[in-house]
Amino acid sequence: MHTRADGKTHDVTFACKDGPGITFHCSDEPALTAGPRLDSYCRRRKYKERADKWFGLCMASRGPEVRFGISLTYPWVEDAQLTGETRDMPAPMPIEEAMSAVLSRRRRVQKVGRNDPCPCGSGLKFKKCCSS
Repeated sequence: MHTRADGKTHDVTFACKDGPGITFHCSDEPALTAGPRLDSYCRRRKYKERADKWFGLCMASRGPEVRFGISLTYPWVEDAQLTGETRDMPAPMPIEEAMSAVLSRRRRVQKVGRNDPCPCGSGLKFKKCCSS
């Protein structure tokens, strides 16, 4: 939704304790640009979380369409360069807290009552216009 509005890439990451993590990367950039960007981010995030597995999915902004994905499955090994690159990387939000935040941001579509004006703009009551 944000990518559609501003044209920028947006990510959401979920990390599990002692397990794999996943990053959803929403981007309409060409795959030759978005792919390396997602791969680089997932490699750094995998390292920061000390995970043996990490997954990344690139989603289109226009809907729940998976454009491509990556799977990083190799043992975590300490690396001085990655330690420096990930030093200031913030910890991902715990999955329970992240899901709660996502759900609270959902727009609530207000239900049209039978006696309310019809949303089609006809001027009639909903029950006499579009309810059937």
